[in-house]
Amino acid sequence: MTPRGDTRELQSTAHFAAKVLFFTAYHYDHQATEDWRGDCLSRLDSRSDDDGKMLAVHARHYHLQGPKLDIDLWYSLQGDWLAVESAAEKGRRVRYLLN
Repeated sequence: MTPRGDTRELQSTAHFAAKVLFFTAYHYDHQATEDWRGDCLSRLDSRSDDDGKMLAVHARHYHLQGPKLDIDLWYSLQGDWLAVESAAEKGRRVRYLLN
C-alpha cells in the first residue's frame, strides 16, 4: 500500500495457470488498483482475464453521511450510476445494483 496525500493506493496482481502435460488447460490473470480514504474504497480500476473472458471494472465511490443519512454511491469513470447502498432500520442495508 502506497500513501498518496490523504489516500492510500493498493495494487494487486494475480496469475494462475493450470497445465496438463505441456498444455495450459486454464489461465487467470488479474490486475487492480484501489484508492482508499480511511476505511473507505474511493476508486477501483480492475481488469481480469478468466480463461479468455475479459472483465473490467472502473468505478468511483462516494459516501454521504449525516445524522439520519448513511449512503454509499458508485459511479463509472464516465459518470454513469452503478450502485447505491444505504442504511435501513434495525441495522439492515438496502442495495440497488445496475446489472
